[in-house]
Amino acid sequence: MSEPESVAVVRSFMQAFLEQDRARAEALMADDFVFTSPQTEGRPAGVRSREITSPSK
Repeated sequence: MSEPESVAVVRSFMQAFLEQDRARAEALMADDFVFTSPQTEGRPAGVRSREITSPSK
C-alpha cells in the first residue's frame, strides 16, 4: 500500500471512529489488528477489544 493510500485509510478510520460507525471501522481493520495504548497495558496477552467509542460532544 502506498503512503497516500495508507493516509486515506487512517483518515477514513478516524472519521468512522468519530461517527461511531463500527461496521465501517472494522471493514478497514486487518484481521490481525490489535490496538494497544497505555490504558490497555496489564491486560492478559490475547485480550483485545473492538469497541469503538468517541469523546463526548
